[in-house]
Amino acid sequence: TMKATFVAVLAIAALANAALFTDMGRVVPSPTSEIIPGDYIVVFTANATDAEVEKHLVEFEAATFHTYNINNGEFRGHAAHLSDDMVEDMKARDIVAFVEADKTMDAQQSC
Repeated sequence: TMKATFVAVLAIAALANAALFTDMGRVVPSPTSEIIPGDYIVVFTANATDAEVEKHLVEFEAATFHTYNINNGEFRGHAAHLSDDMVEDMKARDIVAFVEADKTMDAQQSC
C-alpha cells in the first residue's frame, strides 16, 4: 500500500542516519552527513526466515547495538560495529540484502 511504502522509505532514511533532504521528491543524504567509522546498517532480505535472522543476530550479538523489525518483518536488520572483514562476510550472506555505512544525521527546520 502507499502508506506502507511511505513508512518503509522513512524507515530506510532513518536507519541510514541521513537527514531528509529532497531532490525532485527523492530522499537524499544531507550534504553534511559524515560516515561513522566502523558502524554499519545491515538489512535482511525479504525472504529471510525468522530462524535465519535469529541465528545471524546471535552470531553477531557482541557487535550489534540495535535491531530493527519494522511493519511485522517487512523491514528487518541491525546496526553493528564491524571490521572490514566482518562487512565482507555479511555482504556474502544469502539473508543479507545490503550493508551500508552508518552516517550522522542533521536536523533541518523549515518554516
